[in-house]
Amino acid sequence: MTHSRRYFKQGYNTNEIPLNELSFYLRHDLLTTGELFHSIEADYAQPESKSLHVVRQVTFDTCRTLTEMYMSGIKVDLDALQEVRTQFEQEKADIEDRLQRQVRELMGIHLSTLTRQSRCLRWYSLVR
Repeated sequence: MTHSRRYFKQGYNTNEIPLNELSFYLRHDLLTTGELFHSIEADYAQPESKSLHVVRQVTFDTCRTLTEMYMSGIKVDLDALQEVRTQFEQEKADIEDRLQRQVRELMGIHLSTLTRQSRCLRWYSLVR
């Protein structure tokens, strides 16, 4: 296993790996990407691939955008993310509570007062 692969497995980002250890990986990544590009371009040159030219352009535009994002980084507002999580968890709890109340109303009983076995028997008698 190459040194760079070990770094990646341990969760290091590319910019945290020493360049001399990363260069082997980068060289082969570029060679493989280049070969893949030339292979795909040869496929696109075939007459039966003419309808895919729009797809190719969308793919290139998407790659360009993702490359720009990767190079400049993405800033995440952790406070806003936590607020969304809190709202989601509250909404989930509200839905679960509402669902439990509806089930109790439909069954005409308070589920918390029954044993598991009696709940199963009650449920079975309602669905038969």
